[in-house]
Amino acid sequence: PAFDELKRVADEVSKPIATGLTILNGHQFTIKDFPKPEYVLYPIVAKQQIRQVFAKAGTGKTLMMLYEACAVASGYDFLNYKHSGKKTPVLYVEGEMDSSSIQKRLDDIESAYEDEGKTLNKDFIFFATLAIQPDMYFTSLTKEVGRLNVEISAQQIEKITGIKPVIYLDNITALTVMQEKEGAEWIELMHWLSRLRNRGSHVTFLHHPTKTGQTASGSNIKERSIDIDMKLVT
Repeated sequence: PAFDELKRVADEVSKPIATGLTILNGHQFTIKDFPKPEYVLYPIVAKQQIRQVFAKAGTGKTLMMLYEACAVASGYDFLNYKHSGKKTPVLYVEGEMDSSSIQKRLDDIESAYEDEGKTLNKDFIFFATLAIQPDMYFTSLTKEVGRLNVEISAQQIEKITGIKPVIYLDNITALTVMQEKEGAEWIELMHWLSRLRNRGSHVTFLHHPTKTGQTASGSNIKERSIDIDMKLVT
């Protein structure tokens, strides 16, 4: 009985209290200093942006994104996309591929850079792979702890470099536990990405396509929130 009484009190205390929405009048809103869109690779990578990149397995999603991430960090153009010239750190969260393969690809990119007389800025590239996680496990991004782990790591990188990192999540299937076709399970994830965007972050998440290969797998609820939807083909 005593436990039941304590539980009732605890439940009552934990109930959210409505305090009204935060509002600004037109004058206040106009002069408020909100983060401005800032392109890193025009127009496919910008601060305050959510991007989905999808393709069939074996197309080269990870390889392309690693090349792009290295260009973002090192201050170089990538394909036909122009770099702003401001070297920007990246956080690459790899939930599927083994770490030695990522190492090999990074070495290959560095060799290609050296052949072109370029320098790979390894100080601005930060990896979170399965092999270096406790118990080789990522807490699902559908859980608050999993999302906070990414945020904390991004904050640590910003503290080290002084710049918000571009975040790559490779891939969304490996980093979440959910029924992809269920819209409700995407909602909180997309709300989180939207919050990151409003704080000035760029997030790219990699994904797999449907059986037809024409669209990305999962509920189309996520498409309503993304800024860029990229399909890679060979």
